Amino acid sequence: MALPIEDYALLGDMETAALVGRDGSIDWLCLPRFDSPACFAALLGNQDNGRWLLGPKDPAKTTRSYFGDSFVLETTHETRGQTWSCCAGRVCHMSSAPVTRMSLTSLQVSG
Repeated sequence: MALPIEDYALLGDMETAALVGRDGSIDWLCLPRFDSPACFAALLGNQDNGRWLLGPKDPAKTTRSYFGDSFVLETTHETRGQTWSCCAGRVCHMSSAPVTRMSLTSLQVSG
């Protein structure tokens, strides 16, 4: 089951965008442009529709925020005895290669 819409953050580059759930799941992404078919579409049903998840296996307290006026999103998950943070940039299109990627700028684990 998809998360409530208020539990999603947007990462984009003016050519495409990803909706990232509070749990760390990319549940909507069309590549390489907004009008392309969706490669991840769990937002419209469940994880069988496609998603990419970078998040804790156990229940967690999650906080997140954008840095200033940027599309850099910091997500922090606190589980029993462990805290980890993930900073993700925007969805980046590499003009030198036929690849679109989301840049993961840092991952920090403590505990």
